[in-house]
Amino acid sequence: MSDERQGLPSASSAGRYAVCPGSFLLEQQVTEPEVSSSDATTGNRIHSYLAGEIIQLTEEEQRIASACRAMEDTLRKAVFPFETAFLAIRERRLWDYDKAFEKAWSGKPDVVYYDEATATALVIDYKTGRGTVEHATGNVQLRALAVLVNLTFGPFRQITVAIIQPSESEPTTCTYGAQDLVRAEAEMARLMESVRQPGQPRV
Repeated sequence: MSDERQGLPSASSAGRYAVCPGSFLLEQQVTEPEVSSSDATTGNRIHSYLAGEIIQLTEEEQRIASACRAMEDTLRKAVFPFETAFLAIRERRLWDYDKAFEKAWSGKPDVVYYDEATATALVIDYKTGRGTVEHATGNVQLRALAVLVNLTFGPFRQITVAIIQPSESEPTTCTYGAQDLVRAEAEMARLMESVRQPGQPRV
């Protein structure tokens, strides 16, 4: 299986990098193929279905997918009450580049909406399992995704990031202003560069 991350840091692991900077280079040494759990396989199937692929889901998977889509619609209408949002992407990998214009790191938002008139965006990450998920406010993965969306489709005046987890009654959200996004971009650049340097601490 090809590595769509191309051996480079990814937003999906940004929270782990922040806690254990040495983990990125350590994982590059792993040669055994990753074995997906049944929960991970189910999650991948639901994500693919929500991205538009034609997949025959089980009854439980369909229930989760429908709940995700309903919560997405409610959240979109709350962020864009005048129905002005444009659906930018579903499940597409976005890249940031270094000073030499080489790919530096990437992330794959589940859904991105934005409104050019108000310079606002909504970034959604689905969590289909029942495990505890960090609130959007402190979620480093979502912060990294906000940076990528701002670089790719922005600049934006405001980006709301959200976690949709059907096992919870409501999505959790966090809104970044323009200055927040500037600071987040600098933070992510430092983090993603540092984890590629030898000798980083392993916690």
